[in-house]
Amino acid sequence: MARDPVMELPTKADLVVQSSDGVTFYLHLGNLELLTGGFPSAETPTSGLTVILNESSEVLKLLFRFIYPQRYPDIQELDFDLTLRLAEAAEKYVVYAAIYACKFRLSLSRLRNSDFIESYPNELLHFAAKHNHYSMIVQLAPLLIDKPLSELVNVLPLHVYTSWSVHREHWLDALHTARRKLMGYQCQWWYSFAILILLCMNKPSDLKAPDVVARIVPLSNYMSGGIVPCDICATFYRSWTEEVKNIVNAIPPLTLSTP
Repeated sequence: MARDPVMELPTKADLVVQSSDGVTFYLHLGNLELLTGGFPSAETPTSGLTVILNESSEVLKLLFRFIYPQRYPDIQELDFDLTLRLAEAAEKYVVYAAIYACKFRLSLSRLRNSDFIESYPNELLHFAAKHNHYSMIVQLAPLLIDKPLSELVNVLPLHVYTSWSVHREHWLDALHTARRKLMGYQCQWWYSFAILILLCMNKPSDLKAPDVVARIVPLSNYMSGGIVPCDICATFYRSWTEEVKNIVNAIPPLTLSTP
């Protein structure tokens, strides 16, 4: 059975901590001093006191295994809630290895159908903004480009909010350009079809899938049903969708730097 140093006998411990649910952990200040930035140094007298922490034993048992010279715990199978709580504890107590491991797991996409970035973008944006994980914020930007700036003003640091605002303005400009170009074709049948497309192109993220017709029903069905009654209209529509893709590709990516 693998040795578990955080549950060793109290005679071998320099620091005794207790979780919020009453589980006791016996830690070594030498390890804490070398591998963390949020605990007292090895020379700090603890006077035999037990330090009560706010985190649960489930979180602390995982966290403290990152401060010993052994194989780190595998967190790939943890659910989002536990991973995020572990990440918050790692940031709070500055457990460097755990900070890196949690950040990597939270930002990893398409892991056995457990894509936290896709499933919890709002929660991760709050976490990333709170702890200055700029690469994660950049990764989340495409998923949250529709989010009103009023909902971010108290979430993002000022310099990040400024860059995010400019980036979102680029997407809004692109949306305006795409909609305007859609109305640049003159045909007696085109106007009603264009209105149908415009109704489905009303937010920046809609630019990622400009082929609105394909999202609803195949173009051939529209043409046979009289919605796109001529080949010229269909050709212009296909040309427009390609132009929209080019417009989106020309949008500068969000870039952030440490202030």
